[in-house]
Amino acid sequence: MLIRWGGGCSPAISLSDASWSPLTQEAFSNLLSTDLPPVLLVHAFKAVYTGPGYSYISAYNSFDPVKLPKTLLDVLHYFDGRPTGGVLRSIEAEKNLQLNRSLLRKLVDFGILSAAGGG
Repeated sequence: MLIRWGGGCSPAISLSDASWSPLTQEAFSNLLSTDLPPVLLVHAFKAVYTGPGYSYISAYNSFDPVKLPKTLLDVLHYFDGRPTGGVLRSIEAEKNLQLNRSLLRKLVDFGILSAAGGG
């Protein structure tokens, strides 16, 4: 990678090293992925602000909280290392709540849920 001053307010950056291409492609692919890990775990998180029926939650970055309804917060503990499909069935049967894949993916993207084993 070559970084040089471009003369304006920011440096000109040139990725001349071919090794960056696979890393960039992998990061972009992960960003667009709708795949879910077979086992999800809830991460430690912090409630930045709590209102009536919702909280702003921060998991990976305190400057990027996500607003979650209380009904969702109340079921996050179900993600305890059991297979994701079983967890979703338990939540539906016990709480009469269906969580869709895109919501779960957002929780993974925000670092609230993650794959068991860190993968």
